[in-house]
Amino acid sequence: MWFAGESVRYYYGGHVLAALLARLTATPARYAYNLALAGFYAAAVTAAYGLAAAIAANHDASPRLAGGLAAFLFGVAGNLFTAGRIVLWALPESLARPLVGAFGLPAEALAWTPGEFYYWDATRVIEGTINEFPLFAYLNGDLHAHMMSTTFLLLGVALLYAYWETPEAETRRRRLLVIGLLPPLAGYLGTVNTWSFPSLALGLPFLTLTFAPARPWTLLPARVREAVPPIATAFTVTGAVVGVGLAAGGDPAWAKYRQIVLLWLLVPFVGGGIAYATARTLRSESIPESYAVPALAGVVGVLLANIEFALLGPVLLAGWLLLRSRVGVGFETVLILAGAGLVVLVEYVYIAEPSYAGTRLARLNTVFKTYAQVWALWAPAAAVAVTRLVAAGRDAAAFPALDGRRVALFGRVLLVLLVLSTGVYAVHAIPSHGVRRGAPPRRGPGHRLHRLAGGPTDYRDRRASGLSVAIERGEGRERAGESHRRGDRRRLVPRGAVPLRRGLRRPRRRRGDHLHRRAGRPAATYRAVRRRVRLRRPGRARPLRRHHGRATRRRPCSRTR
Repeated sequence: MWFAGESVRYYYGGHVLAALLARLTATPARYAYNLALAGFYAAAVTAAYGLAAAIAANHDASPRLAGGLAAFLFGVAGNLFTAGRIVLWALPESLARPLVGAFGLPAEALAWTPGEFYYWDATRVIEGTINEFPLFAYLNGDLHAHMMSTTFLLLGVALLYAYWETPEAETRRRRLLVIGLLPPLAGYLGTVNTWSFPSLALGLPFLTLTFAPARPWTLLPARVREAVPPIATAFTVTGAVVGVGLAAGGDPAWAKYRQIVLLWLLVPFVGGGIAYATARTLRSESIPESYAVPALAGVVGVLLANIEFALLGPVLLAGWLLLRSRVGVGFETVLILAGAGLVVLVEYVYIAEPSYAGTRLARLNTVFKTYAQVWALWAPAAAVAVTRLVAAGRDAAAFPALDGRRVALFGRVLLVLLVLSTGVYAVHAIPSHGVRRGAPPRRGPGHRLHRLAGGPTDYRDRRASGLSVAIERGEGRERAGESHRRGDRRRLVPRGAVPLRRGLRRPRRRRGDHLHRRAGRPAATYRAVRRRVRLRRPGRARPLRRHHGRATRRRPCSRTR
């Protein structure tokens, strides 16, 4: 990212952190990006492992199995798009065609073969949206904000889990976790990825404080407990978080804050108002049941016609009831409830982007950035849930009304199916990484660099031969018999060299170059193409001088006369 004295209209905290680490460790710029990409990926996988292992250990389940499965679900697993394609390819056409029609898939799905796999297709499942998952994001290598914020989001979840496990009597520790440590972390997360800010500032703290074993109003002093309702504790934390976030730097983005507040507050209040109106309608004697019941049935039918609400509505209701009863559930249920709430929320409310207004891409950014958080929340939660199913034979309290052996067998079968179905994408994507769709076959490392006429450029050949391509703005030129378009000039430079930019000067040309041009020889010879672009900085190298037509180093000598 290049800045020229202009204000930055982007959440840039992760990029600043990566640049700071590169400067502190004296890492060259040509290596810093790849190290930052791998570092954020490793940190997020490690955070998912540690969080799932800690939750599973509290349930007398295997911490290693839970942590390993969480690391797999976050860092290796993909969605079921590729597995579904392979199933359709393996089935006979007589069975595959009805499935294609039932799920509304295009007819081209029947003609797909594993040889046509492309890693990009699995992220465009829902029309008009982007459905990325962590493996695709880090494999694609485009270090966006949602890839850097996952580590801090999971760190905040770990702080909330520590609060969940803290006894109610340890008030000072609970205050330190939820009021002292969480607000600065959430404020910094707002600079890394603003889309994750509401999750850590409002949603997750509210659910944790509401369903934790310790009563939330005990965090407040005795004088304030009677004046402040228990539900307002989460909003008190949110106010502190917002204050820290504003003090962290930058002008307040009031328009964006209003959109975020409406996004998170509109749905709960509207839902509560609908529930209150429904209860008053059923209990009211002024409205006959012959009118009230059909009207409510029509409302329920409209809600159930929406597939997202029909699938995730019971999950939200069941999770809420289980957390209220506190029977055999733990902090993983909070994560499942939070992820399901995000999925349902973006189906009804989204932040309108000006660039996509009035198009089918209006929900693109909201779904894209929100689903990334859902994957981070559900990966450790699903790992803990499956691990508890596998350990059901030892943990009889978790499933008191069921046979522990059968539940354990079901958990093992579910574990195998989960790993096989979600790991298919990685098996196909990692070996084919770097192969572009329609690219020509790879050539040997000694192949001459060239640009294919009328076809895609094979960048793998350029990497194999040790050279890279720097694209500059400027006049086109004829070079080595190749025609380049006006305004797009390509220069071949050795790998690791810095492209020519403002403030850097090109080394002087050799003395005989102009003679070759006058003689009719091409201006860009092989020697000119392979010329190294160097930075002329003081102290980098000794100056050159001409001596009998050759460039030699100037050596210090002593004059004796």
